[in-house]
Amino acid sequence: MAPDNIINDDDIEETSPPCSEETIAAVFLGHWILVDSKISTPLISFKSGEMIVKHQKNEETGEDEYVTDTKWTMRLCCFPYRGSSTSITRLTGKDTFTVQNKKTNLVDGLVDYGRREGNNKFKTVGKKGTNEVEYQGDRCHMKITDARYSLYITQEWKRVAS
Repeated sequence: MAPDNIINDDDIEETSPPCSEETIAAVFLGHWILVDSKISTPLISFKSGEMIVKHQKNEETGEDEYVTDTKWTMRLCCFPYRGSSTSITRLTGKDTFTVQNKKTNLVDGLVDYGRREGNNKFKTVGKKGTNEVEYQGDRCHMKITDARYSLYITQEWKRVAS
């Protein structure tokens, strides 16, 4: 039986081609930098960010995986903070996928479940909250809701040459 928070495929636009290797490579593989970020509290601000998304084969299963390495610098009140994370995305169906952090704990949850909601729009849902992502050429727009801390974040990323 599937977990309650898996997203249903029923209302995905019919014109959207399936999430294929070619679609994924054209849309989001590459090197991205944070160009704008807004957050719902004045106590936190993102100063910079870098995201590298690459393809790899899982050595044990032979399945395709997409690894996202993210680094950021933020300000918590008046203190600088640097952080990083690595997540692995796996296709689970025509328009569905999972995202799992390499290092996780029980508070963070284990897996986010995602689906494509249009040609270049994606949404994930997990214990931490929701992420809505839309790719427009060399730009990526994110709307992040962190349910743990009642935070709303909007970010714009730009693809740069590696």
